[in-house]
Amino acid sequence: MVLFKLQCRPGEEQATIGVRISTICRDLSIKSLKSSSLRPVLEIQIHLRCLSSTQPSRPITISTSGTVFDNAKPEHGHMDNLAQGRLSGGLVCNQSRGNKVIPFGSFKVHRAHQDGDDAPDLRSRPDFYFLTIPAQESGEEVTVTHTLTSERLFAFAEKMTPNDLAVGETWNISLHEGYLGTTWWCWGSLGDDLKGKKFHAFSKGACFLWSGDGPDQEEVEKEGWVIGDDAAQLRFVVEDGGASYSVEVVE
Repeated sequence: MVLFKLQCRPGEEQATIGVRISTICRDLSIKSLKSSSLRPVLEIQIHLRCLSSTQPSRPITISTSGTVFDNAKPEHGHMDNLAQGRLSGGLVCNQSRGNKVIPFGSFKVHRAHQDGDDAPDLRSRPDFYFLTIPAQESGEEVTVTHTLTSERLFAFAEKMTPNDLAVGETWNISLHEGYLGTTWWCWGSLGDDLKGKKFHAFSKGACFLWSGDGPDQEEVEKEGWVIGDDAAQLRFVVEDGGASYSVEVVE
């Protein structure tokens, strides 16, 4: 399910995060696709950087659960992120007017309730992950990489095989804006000032992850809680030219 996004009033944004897509290699080799089903043949990168901020010297940490920024590994018992439709359309051949597609999958997961799902500390909930975006003034970005083997690339392609690709074709990968965002965020870095802190599911503004009241100030100080900021005030935008990326088929 795509993220439910709230709009804030102009001028009330705390920060704006720019997102773009690329691949590690611009070539898709037919020889590699045929030689081994277990070697990586396509590595898709999602880049995030802070474009503007009311606190430009501070990094931002977001929850990645339910977004394309989540790269939990299927081999660790997690559902393949891309198989849940978090990139638009899969790989689309530019020469076929959209009729030649290698889909990544579009499963909608109905997950059974697990122990810890309702824990107030998000860091102790199963299948909950976080990512730190560098501070605006650093000029740096953070990259999430999704790695596909040949077997994975064609897993949901029905009758398509590497033989259906032709040298010289270009195939396009696009972002799905519905999966760009977060349900919880705060100022700080996982490796620095947030190390060892507990992330309370309560957040300012609309609270997506907690139905009760948040901890009072005394409890925050005593227990070391971090309260989430208003999700509507963290804006995600696709950078110019960053919505899609093309790879060329080679021998």
